Amino acid sequence: MDGATEHSSIAEEILSRLPAGWDSIFPELAALSGAQLAALLRPRIEEVDNTRTTQDADLITRLDNGLHALSLLELGAAAGGLPLHISDAVKLPARLSKSQAFGRYVNNYLYFGVRFLADRLGEVADWEQDSQCNLLPFALKHPPDLINPQNITNTRMFLEASGAYEEDSWAVEAMHFLDDFHDQTVPGEEAAYELWLLHLPAPEGCEEHFTNVTTGLLEWIRKRVAVYAQLEGRGSLPETLPSCWMAHNPLT
Repeated sequence: MDGATEHSSIAEEILSRLPAGWDSIFPELAALSGAQLAALLRPRIEEVDNTRTTQDADLITRLDNGLHALSLLELGAAAGGLPLHISDAVKLPARLSKSQAFGRYVNNYLYFGVRFLADRLGEVADWEQDSQCNLLPFALKHPPDLINPQNITNTRMFLEASGAYEEDSWAVEAMHFLDDFHDQTVPGEEAAYELWLLHLPAPEGCEEHFTNVTTGLLEWIRKRVAVYAQLEGRGSLPETLPSCWMAHNPLT
């Protein structure tokens, strides 16, 4: 398979992974007032008394799907196989990219690929030109593109591994826990989980849920480590890394 065909194949694979209607959420959010955005995009861990409505929860789920899609598009652009003009939705509405609430949400949940993509598209708010302005810039300088032909193979391996643990019910439950989607049947879930891990008294009925979360976290870590080890050209990573060890593959 030649280079052009490889790039095209990666582009098709990434496009096939985009959730249906992934881009519809951004215009909806851009139509909200600043106060509404701030309330909706408050980190989930800061919610008080489960005040988020079912409609709000649906918006957040759609937003996470949209941000995941943009992260995939950034990966495709970095690999060189995905033209950025495939959809007008690749460029976020200015109303969102200038929103501090939106920027903090993207940052809190580690959607750095979305910020890289904004830089790749040259999205810079007027106030970002002012070095004295104490506001969080949305665009983040994107890393070097994946120009090494081997990185096409690595990108495909990364995508396949990501898809594998996204389909694992334990891993999904664990990722929801890390993203602060807490089980409403367990009061004070984070504190209760810590007690459970220490074999201290925890709320009744949480054993199965916490076991699933723990299993999912361990499996997610093992699979990620295996992928990173392959990307770094190792059969496996040692249990203890020397202090001077550095990852060199851009995907790592």
